[in-house]
Amino acid sequence: ISEGLPLAEAVQEAGRYPQVFAAGANCFKLAWAVDVVKNLRQASQLPVVVYPNSGAEYDPAVKEWVYPAEAADFGQAAAEWLQAGASLVGGCCTTMPADIAKVAAAVKAFQA
Repeated sequence: ISEGLPLAEAVQEAGRYPQVFAAGANCFKLAWAVDVVKNLRQASQLPVVVYPNSGAEYDPAVKEWVYPAEAADFGQAAAEWLQAGASLVGGCCTTMPADIAKVAAAVKAFQA
């Protein structure tokens, strides 16, 4: 995690508390999501939550978000997260309603 603790260690520590019902990560690069899901699944038996951002990065010099040259396909990405073992999926910063609609469609197809 940001302060340096390995994700697996943080999840194992949090999972010791009975009120914790899922393990997840949010607001990280979309490209890391499948690895994050796999890491969480290996570290814990809790349901996995994954909410990556779109991959855009904030440029403080111009005070705006800079989007990757190629737009992320959240539908395809969400299908991969679900196949990797995620239970709860969504999006964080710079994900738009159209992205979430693709995630919802992927969940519906996965549950069919």
